[in-house]
Amino acid sequence: MSERPIFRVTNRHTDACGTPPAVDDSEPDRYLGYFENQYGQQATFVYDRARRAGTLWLGDAGWERPHAGGGGGRCRRRPRSNRAGLAGRVLEGGHAGLTCSAESAPMP
Repeated sequence: MSERPIFRVTNRHTDACGTPPAVDDSEPDRYLGYFENQYGQQATFVYDRARRAGTLWLGDAGWERPHAGGGGGRCRRRPRSNRAGLAGRVLEGGHAGLTCSAESAPMP
């Protein structure tokens, strides 16, 4: 089996957004996701199946301020008409108007 990376991404945010997470596949049983839109806004998602919990990092919201989620609940699919709008709002400034700041603190 080859040890060559499949996917490599460059941080497109300014230093004010903090240090992006270093995500790799070294831990088993995790789902890894990445998204970037046409404006260079980036999001990284890691879901730990054993813990039944996920973490979402948004560069524009400050890399060092991850958003936790999980609890093992079932996800409901949104109607097809709402899916694209939701993703667009999250990555095009609709994430509650969050911006990067030097005061950002890591998630406990």
